[in-house]
Amino acid sequence: MLQSGLDPHKKPGGYKAVEIALRKQIRTLQDIGRLLTVDERVPVDEALNVVVKIREEFIHALFG
Repeated sequence: MLQSGLDPHKKPGGYKAVEIALRKQIRTLQDIGRLLTVDERVPVDEALNVVVKIREEFIHALFG
């Protein structure tokens, strides 16, 4: 998305959709993590960290 060359200020729809999807994914992983034991939670926490990092990079790239 970031390498597409599309201006997020002129056509924000796709960027909004990606950001919303990332937020939903974060919430879903957090909800799943709450249902698991500490040992079972490790892979979910790792996935959560990846998604959070992607969202942060996405927001930073868009808004500086």
